[in-house]
Amino acid sequence: MIADPGIALATVVPLLCLLAVAALGRVGRSASPLVAIALVWGFASTWVVVGFNDRWNAAFGLTSLIVLGAPILEELAKSLATPFLAASRRCTWFVDGTIVGLAAGTGFAIRENWVYLDNAPDSEGLGIALARITSTNLMHAGCSAIVGAAIALTWTRGWLRRTSFTIAALACSMT
Repeated sequence: MIADPGIALATVVPLLCLLAVAALGRVGRSASPLVAIALVWGFASTWVVVGFNDRWNAAFGLTSLIVLGAPILEELAKSLATPFLAASRRCTWFVDGTIVGLAAGTGFAIRENWVYLDNAPDSEGLGIALARITSTNLMHAGCSAIVGAAIALTWTRGWLRRTSFTIAALACSMT
């Protein structure tokens, strides 16, 4: 049982949103394992990113981290598993790729919520959770969804189109 209402809110609401989008996006039983894998991948990728962000902040400062370091590494880390999942026969439509990307971003956002809430005073936990689920969580999920859609949309195309669309989607999600 989760005792902290901030952590409960910052976990349950993003998961419910992901489930709702997956249900609306025709993700059936065939693509559900991809969504679960992407969610776990997004969650796990924060362990690499948090350490990197701390080192970047120490070396170049917080502004540099916010403007340059975090967007680049976070989008690359969240999206790293997406091409492997898109190669699956379970990912048959760009909407499947969008939802896989959304799941990776949601997993990342949930774990990042926990990091922020762990470092926050107890009296501010609920406010921080509410602020994050209405802003940052949507950004993480949406940016990863853009990359997932581009990868799934171009997966059967030639390598040049696949590569250029993926790079363009990553650039869009980093800005």
